[in-house]
Amino acid sequence: MEVARVSIRRARPLLGTFVEIAVAAETVDAAEAAVEAAYAAVATVHRLMSFHDPDSDVARLTVARLMSRWRWIV
Repeated sequence: MEVARVSIRRARPLLGTFVEIAVAAETVDAAEAAVEAAYAAVATVHRLMSFHDPDSDVARLTVARLMSRWRWIV
């Protein structure tokens, strides 16, 4: 017996572009939950890796690197 599948596709602005996620699941609710879980994971990467957000890991590393270079110059 073949199980009916529901396919959905969503796009949201993240990571400086549009991130598109496509999911196939047994129900619409399961598909929507999978999309939301995937976007939560991408949002975590966006939060940690954004150089626009001063609280991100990348921004902190950039500031630390610049401060380190400044100390050598002074």
